[in-house]
Amino acid sequence: MSNQPILIAGGDSFTYGLDLLDCNPSNNFSYSLNTWPALLSKSLNRQYVCAAYPGNSNSAIARKTILACEQNRAQDIFVVVSWSFLNRIEFKFTIDPMSKPYDAKTDPEGYALGPHGPWRSVNSKDLYPGPDESKQKIFTHLDKDIIKFLRDYYRYVGSDDVYEYYCTVKEIVFLQNYLKLNSIPYMFTSAHSFFRKTFDDPSVNCLINMIDQDPWFFYPPLKGFVEWARDNGYARRDEHFTEEAHADAFKLVRDYLNEKNQAYYPKAA
Repeated sequence: MSNQPILIAGGDSFTYGLDLLDCNPSNNFSYSLNTWPALLSKSLNRQYVCAAYPGNSNSAIARKTILACEQNRAQDIFVVVSWSFLNRIEFKFTIDPMSKPYDAKTDPEGYALGPHGPWRSVNSKDLYPGPDESKQKIFTHLDKDIIKFLRDYYRYVGSDDVYEYYCTVKEIVFLQNYLKLNSIPYMFTSAHSFFRKTFDDPSVNCLINMIDQDPWFFYPPLKGFVEWARDNGYARRDEHFTEEAHADAFKLVRDYLNEKNQAYYPKAA
Protein backbone atom coordinates (compact mmCIF):
# COMPACT_ATOMS: atom_id res chain seq x y z
CA MET A 1 0.00 0.00 0.00
CA SER A 2 1.13 3.52 -0.81
CA ASN A 3 1.58 6.28 1.74
CA GLN A 4 -1.57 8.01 0.49
CA PRO A 5 -4.03 8.76 3.31
CA ILE A 6 -6.94 6.32 3.40
CA LEU A 7 -10.60 6.27 4.32
CA ILE A 8 -11.88 3.04 5.88
CA ALA A 9 -15.63 2.48 5.61
CA GLY A 10 -17.43 -0.02 7.84
CA GLY A 11 -21.03 -1.06 7.39
CA ASP A 12 -23.45 -3.41 5.67
CA SER A 13 -24.92 -3.65 2.16
CA PHE A 14 -25.80 0.05 2.03
CA THR A 15 -22.15 0.95 2.62
CA TYR A 16 -20.93 -1.84 0.32
CA GLY A 17 -23.22 -0.58 -2.45
CA LEU A 18 -25.19 -3.72 -3.21
CA ASP A 19 -27.56 -3.20 -6.17
CA LEU A 20 -25.65 -0.17 -7.42
CA LEU A 21 -24.76 -0.49 -11.09
CA ASP A 22 -21.02 -1.04 -10.60
CA CYS A 23 -21.69 -3.81 -8.05
CA ASN A 24 -22.71 -6.53 -10.50
CA PRO A 25 -21.71 -9.97 -11.83
CA SER A 26 -19.34 -8.52 -14.44
CA ASN A 27 -17.43 -6.88 -11.60
CA ASN A 28 -17.60 -10.03 -9.40
CA PHE A 29 -19.99 -8.12 -7.13
CA SER A 30 -17.09 -6.05 -5.83
CA TYR A 31 -18.03 -3.11 -3.63
CA SER A 32 -19.33 -0.01 -5.36
CA LEU A 33 -17.37 3.19 -5.87
CA ASN A 34 -20.60 5.19 -6.04
CA THR A 35 -21.64 4.92 -2.39
CA TRP A 36 -21.49 8.00 -0.20
CA PRO A 37 -18.34 6.76 1.64
CA ALA A 38 -16.57 6.10 -1.66
CA LEU A 39 -17.54 9.55 -2.96
CA LEU A 40 -16.37 11.07 0.31
CA SER A 41 -13.04 9.28 0.02
CA LYS A 42 -12.56 10.69 -3.46
CA SER A 43 -13.40 14.22 -2.31
CA LEU A 44 -10.86 13.89 0.51
CA ASN A 45 -8.22 12.56 -1.91
CA ARG A 46 -7.93 9.42 0.20
CA GLN A 47 -7.52 5.84 -0.92
CA TYR A 48 -10.73 3.93 -0.30
CA VAL A 49 -10.73 0.79 1.87
CA CYS A 50 -14.15 -0.83 2.11
CA ALA A 51 -14.48 -2.98 5.25
CA ALA A 52 -18.25 -3.28 4.75
CA TYR A 53 -20.09 -6.35 3.49
CA PRO A 54 -23.76 -7.18 2.80
CA GLY A 55 -25.52 -8.61 5.82
CA ASN A 56 -22.93 -7.49 8.34
CA SER A 57 -24.11 -7.38 11.92
CA ASN A 58 -22.88 -4.61 14.18
CA SER A 59 -20.41 -6.98 15.84
CA ALA A 60 -19.05 -7.85 12.40
CA ILE A 61 -18.82 -4.17 11.51
CA ALA A 62 -16.74 -3.42 14.61
CA ARG A 63 -14.51 -6.47 14.09
CA LYS A 64 -13.85 -5.84 10.40
CA THR A 65 -13.28 -2.11 10.88
CA ILE A 66 -10.66 -2.76 13.57
CA LEU A 67 -9.02 -5.40 11.37
CA ALA A 68 -8.81 -2.94 8.46
CA CYS A 69 -7.28 -0.31 10.77
CA GLU A 70 -4.70 -2.77 12.09
CA GLN A 71 -3.78 -3.80 8.55
CA ASN A 72 -3.14 -0.14 7.68
CA ARG A 73 -1.53 1.10 10.89
CA ALA A 74 1.26 2.90 9.03
CA GLN A 75 -1.26 5.01 7.10
CA ASP A 76 -3.07 8.26 7.83
CA ILE A 77 -6.53 6.81 8.55
CA PHE A 78 -9.99 8.34 8.68
CA VAL A 79 -12.86 5.97 9.57
CA VAL A 80 -16.55 6.26 8.71
CA VAL A 81 -19.00 3.65 9.99
CA SER A 82 -22.69 3.19 9.26
CA TRP A 83 -24.11 0.87 11.92
CA SER A 84 -26.60 -1.79 10.86
CA PHE A 85 -29.85 -3.38 12.04
CA LEU A 86 -30.15 -4.63 15.60
CA ASN A 87 -31.56 -8.09 14.78
CA ARG A 88 -28.31 -9.21 13.15
CA ILE A 89 -25.68 -11.17 15.05
CA GLU A 90 -22.30 -12.63 14.12
CA PHE A 91 -21.02 -16.02 15.22
CA LYS A 92 -17.71 -17.77 14.65
CA PHE A 93 -18.73 -21.37 14.18
CA THR A 94 -16.49 -24.27 15.20
CA ILE A 95 -17.77 -26.28 12.23
CA ASP A 96 -18.33 -25.28 8.64
CA PRO A 97 -21.83 -23.77 8.70
CA MET A 98 -22.37 -24.58 5.03
CA SER A 99 -24.01 -27.98 4.54
CA LYS A 100 -23.53 -27.95 0.77
CA PRO A 101 -20.49 -27.07 -1.35
CA TYR A 102 -20.74 -23.92 -3.39
CA ASP A 103 -22.17 -24.54 -6.85
CA ALA A 104 -21.83 -21.70 -9.36
CA LYS A 105 -24.56 -23.24 -11.53
CA THR A 106 -27.24 -23.19 -8.83
CA ASP A 107 -25.94 -20.09 -7.06
CA PRO A 108 -24.33 -17.86 -9.72
CA GLU A 109 -24.48 -14.75 -7.55
CA GLY A 110 -22.66 -16.36 -4.64
CA TYR A 111 -25.34 -15.84 -1.99
CA ALA A 112 -24.27 -19.02 -0.20
CA LEU A 113 -20.72 -17.83 0.23
CA GLY A 114 -19.47 -15.68 3.05
CA PRO A 115 -16.16 -13.79 2.71
CA HIS A 116 -14.68 -14.94 6.02
CA GLY A 117 -15.32 -18.67 6.40
CA PRO A 118 -16.72 -19.58 9.83
CA TRP A 119 -17.43 -15.93 10.73
CA ARG A 120 -21.03 -15.45 9.66
CA SER A 121 -23.58 -12.72 10.33
CA VAL A 122 -27.18 -13.89 10.43
CA ASN A 123 -30.55 -12.40 11.26
CA SER A 124 -33.94 -13.78 12.17
CA LYS A 125 -35.27 -13.16 8.66
CA ASP A 126 -32.70 -15.60 7.24
CA LEU A 127 -34.40 -18.41 9.14
CA TYR A 128 -37.84 -17.70 7.70
CA PRO A 129 -36.92 -16.30 4.28
CA GLY A 130 -40.34 -16.23 2.66
CA PRO A 131 -40.47 -15.39 -1.07
CA ASP A 132 -37.03 -13.69 -1.24
CA GLU A 133 -34.99 -15.98 -3.49
CA SER A 134 -31.63 -14.73 -2.28
CA LYS A 135 -32.56 -15.50 1.35
CA GLN A 136 -33.72 -18.94 0.29
CA LYS A 137 -30.25 -19.61 -1.12
CA ILE A 138 -28.57 -18.68 2.15
CA PHE A 139 -31.05 -20.69 4.16
CA THR A 140 -30.85 -23.89 2.13
CA HIS A 141 -27.04 -23.99 2.28
CA LEU A 142 -26.79 -23.81 6.06
CA ASP A 143 -26.07 -26.98 8.00
CA LYS A 144 -29.29 -28.33 9.58
CA ASP A 145 -27.74 -28.29 13.07
CA ILE A 146 -26.72 -24.66 12.54
CA ILE A 147 -30.29 -23.84 11.53
CA LYS A 148 -31.60 -25.44 14.73
CA PHE A 149 -29.05 -23.54 16.81
CA LEU A 150 -29.97 -20.22 15.19
CA ARG A 151 -33.70 -20.81 15.62
CA ASP A 152 -33.15 -21.63 19.28
CA TYR A 153 -30.97 -18.53 19.66
CA TYR A 154 -33.63 -16.23 18.26
CA ARG A 155 -36.38 -18.02 20.19
CA TYR A 156 -34.70 -17.81 23.60
CA VAL A 157 -32.20 -14.92 23.33
CA GLY A 158 -32.03 -12.92 20.11
CA SER A 159 -35.66 -11.82 20.04
CA ASP A 160 -35.26 -9.82 23.25
CA ASP A 161 -35.24 -6.11 22.42
CA VAL A 162 -33.09 -5.13 25.38
CA TYR A 163 -30.46 -7.75 24.63
CA GLU A 164 -30.11 -6.92 20.95
CA TYR A 165 -29.89 -3.21 21.78
CA TYR A 166 -27.27 -3.95 24.46
CA CYS A 167 -25.21 -5.96 21.96
CA THR A 168 -25.20 -3.11 19.45
CA VAL A 169 -24.38 -0.36 21.94
CA LYS A 170 -21.55 -2.50 23.32
CA GLU A 171 -20.03 -2.78 19.83
CA ILE A 172 -20.34 0.98 19.33
CA VAL A 173 -18.49 1.69 22.58
CA PHE A 174 -15.93 -1.01 21.73
CA LEU A 175 -15.06 0.49 18.34
CA GLN A 176 -15.25 4.06 19.63
CA ASN A 177 -12.75 3.32 22.38
CA TYR A 178 -10.40 1.49 19.99
CA LEU A 179 -10.38 4.48 17.63
CA LYS A 180 -9.87 6.98 20.44
CA LEU A 181 -7.09 4.89 22.01
CA ASN A 182 -5.26 4.85 18.68
CA SER A 183 -5.99 8.54 17.89
CA ILE A 184 -7.87 7.64 14.70
CA PRO A 185 -10.43 10.29 13.67
CA TYR A 186 -13.84 8.85 12.85
CA MET A 187 -17.46 9.58 12.07
CA PHE A 188 -20.35 7.30 13.01
CA THR A 189 -23.80 7.19 11.44
CA SER A 190 -26.43 4.49 10.98
CA ALA A 191 -28.46 2.69 8.37
CA HIS A 192 -31.61 3.16 10.44
CA SER A 193 -32.70 5.15 13.46
CA PHE A 194 -32.25 2.65 16.27
CA PHE A 195 -31.31 5.35 18.78
CA ARG A 196 -34.97 6.32 19.01
CA LYS A 197 -35.53 3.27 21.18
CA THR A 198 -35.40 3.76 24.94
CA PHE A 199 -35.17 1.08 27.60
CA ASP A 200 -35.30 1.24 31.36
CA ASP A 201 -32.33 -1.09 31.70
CA PRO A 202 -29.19 -0.06 33.63
CA SER A 203 -26.86 -2.24 31.56
CA VAL A 204 -27.99 -0.54 28.35
CA ASN A 205 -28.14 2.95 29.78
CA CYS A 206 -24.64 2.87 31.28
CA LEU A 207 -23.24 1.97 27.86
CA ILE A 208 -25.26 4.67 26.13
CA ASN A 209 -23.75 7.18 28.55
CA MET A 210 -20.29 6.10 27.40
CA ILE A 211 -20.98 7.04 23.77
CA ASP A 212 -19.35 10.26 22.60
CA GLN A 213 -22.19 11.94 20.69
CA ASP A 214 -19.98 14.52 18.98
CA PRO A 215 -18.58 12.45 16.07
CA TRP A 216 -22.07 11.27 15.02
CA PHE A 217 -23.84 12.31 11.84
CA PHE A 218 -27.60 11.91 11.46
CA TYR A 219 -29.61 12.48 8.31
CA PRO A 220 -32.08 15.30 8.83
CA PRO A 221 -33.93 15.24 11.09
CA LEU A 222 -32.07 12.67 13.26
CA LYS A 223 -32.63 9.76 10.88
CA GLY A 224 -30.67 6.83 9.56
CA PHE A 225 -29.86 6.48 5.86
CA VAL A 226 -32.79 4.14 5.13
CA GLU A 227 -35.46 6.34 6.74
CA TRP A 228 -34.02 9.50 5.22
CA ALA A 229 -33.86 8.05 1.70
CA ARG A 230 -37.30 6.46 1.97
CA ASP A 231 -38.99 9.55 3.39
CA ASN A 232 -37.46 11.74 0.67
CA GLY A 233 -38.69 9.49 -2.12
CA TYR A 234 -35.39 8.20 -3.49
CA ALA A 235 -35.70 5.32 -5.93
CA ARG A 236 -34.74 1.77 -5.02
CA ARG A 237 -33.06 -0.89 -7.12
CA ASP A 238 -34.21 -4.17 -5.62
CA GLU A 239 -33.79 -3.67 -1.84
CA HIS A 240 -31.34 -0.76 -1.92
CA PHE A 241 -31.41 2.90 -2.81
CA THR A 242 -29.82 4.01 -6.06
CA GLU A 243 -26.87 6.22 -6.89
CA GLU A 244 -28.89 9.43 -6.55
CA ALA A 245 -29.51 8.82 -2.84
CA HIS A 246 -25.82 8.14 -2.24
CA ALA A 247 -24.78 11.26 -4.15
CA ASP A 248 -27.06 13.44 -2.03
CA ALA A 249 -26.05 11.64 1.17
CA PHE A 250 -22.41 12.38 0.33
CA LYS A 251 -23.20 16.09 0.04
CA LEU A 252 -24.81 16.09 3.48
CA VAL A 253 -21.86 14.26 5.05
CA ARG A 254 -19.39 16.53 3.27
CA ASP A 255 -21.11 19.64 4.61
CA TYR A 256 -21.25 18.14 8.09
CA LEU A 257 -17.51 17.41 8.10
CA ASN A 258 -16.66 20.87 6.81
CA GLU A 259 -18.66 22.45 9.64
CA LYS A 260 -16.82 20.43 12.28
CA ASN A 261 -13.45 21.11 13.89
CA GLN A 262 -10.90 20.94 11.07
CA ALA A 263 -8.15 20.04 13.49
CA TYR A 264 -9.93 16.70 13.92
CA TYR A 265 -11.76 16.07 10.67
CA PRO A 266 -10.29 16.22 7.17
CA LYS A 267 -11.80 18.86 4.89
CA ALA A 268 -13.97 17.49 2.08
CA ALA A 269 -14.00 19.07 -1.37
